[in-house]
Amino acid sequence: MATSPSEPVRQVPDFVVRGHDGRRTRLSTLAAGGPLVLLVHPGLGDPRSLELLMEYRDRGRGFRMQGMQIAALSPDEPSALDFLRSERGLPFALLSDEGSGAISALGGLVGSEGLAVLLLDRARFVRHRPRAPLGSADGLLLLVKRGAVKSAKRPFPRLGGFVRDLIDLVRHRPWTTRPAR
Repeated sequence: MATSPSEPVRQVPDFVVRGHDGRRTRLSTLAAGGPLVLLVHPGLGDPRSLELLMEYRDRGRGFRMQGMQIAALSPDEPSALDFLRSERGLPFALLSDEGSGAISALGGLVGSEGLAVLLLDRARFVRHRPRAPLGSADGLLLLVKRGAVKSAKRPFPRLGGFVRDLIDLVRHRPWTTRPAR
């Protein structure tokens, strides 16, 4: 287990939030697809939030190859999150907690700055929480590779990662049309 020795393993409550598409989703549904990296940030007005999202976007393929899911939780409204997702090409779920009920339910797991990076297993137990408010994506990926959480074994993980990357590229690419001749 990768939590600090003085910190007990804690289960995150199964809250319901709205996704960037406006649909309601449960945390347990996201975690059921494999271990989950939950990025909690204070909102799009904070420059550290955008920095955190871009770092995990750039390292997302490594997490997907390990069978991991990534989701970001903030108090922003779904339409703003949807715009950010399409503008910046974020391949993971952006969750809207407009009343901040889910973020407050996380309690002491979120730092005073409103930032937290949590590594949750399928049962929503916190397996790692970096001591610094912004944990390095590379450090967390290395921890996952060393066995911090167990992900489902996939027969061809590289092929699956390639296919998921290709689908994300097609979905988020801004298509342009050629003028008619």
